[in-house]
Amino acid sequence: MVNFHTVYKIEWKKIIKRRELIAFFTMIAIPLLYSLGAYFESSIIVFNSDEKEYAGSFVVNMLIFGKMLFIYFLIAALFATKSLGGEIENRSILLYTQRIPNRAKIYRAKLISMYSAIISIIIFYSIISLILYYVFVLHREDIATKQFLRADEFLNLLYIGVGITFLYLFVISFSMMLSTFLKSNTATILFCLLFIIFTFIAEFPGLKYISFEYYLGELIEMNFTSSFELTKVFLIYVTLILVMTIASNRIGIHLFKRRDL
Repeated sequence: MVNFHTVYKIEWKKIIKRRELIAFFTMIAIPLLYSLGAYFESSIIVFNSDEKEYAGSFVVNMLIFGKMLFIYFLIAALFATKSLGGEIENRSILLYTQRIPNRAKIYRAKLISMYSAIISIIIFYSIISLILYYVFVLHREDIATKQFLRADEFLNLLYIGVGITFLYLFVISFSMMLSTFLKSNTATILFCLLFIIFTFIAEFPGLKYISFEYYLGELIEMNFTSSFELTKVFLIYVTLILVMTIASNRIGIHLFKRRDL
């Protein structure tokens, strides 16, 4: 019988060949264009901060810029829906189910392989951003410094990086759950609509407290007066995003078990 690790390896081989993975790497254009713009002192690059940029803040700012472009959440959603929903539609999922009676194992292997792929991409993106900072941005001594981190901002930067990563993992879980009962394209469209709704909810008093976007936005603003207040907002955000992620996974596994293939 095929075990979990075998399915995981098979999924990774599939992931490497996926067009969505290649599309994700276009994200590197963000720090590349910014770094080159800063290096050549392009008028397109505007720096409004009273303090100079440093390596840690540059890396996190590049993650924030990537988050601001909805296209990468769309790619993550396609990544997830095609992984399961696409195989259900073309019936290639039967190659698994005929050899592995435990559908939950198949679902988890697919999910964890996509999690690891997304985390690997974010780490790679961060490393490239760091390299570009020291190669190009540091040339601009008027806006950049050789400093790697600042103790007073480290915790906030860490929370932002972790928060954005968790958001991508939620997108994977939620989109994959939708693909258990909808066609992959329909699931992707529904995800986009719900994601946009949750984003706009963050702008409404009262309702904003149930939106993950509100708490992540608060972290990105970096206007906290104490580490306690900062950590409180981060923990609320993590709790909210984890509850939604775990719920999506449990519902997805339940629906996949009952799905008529």
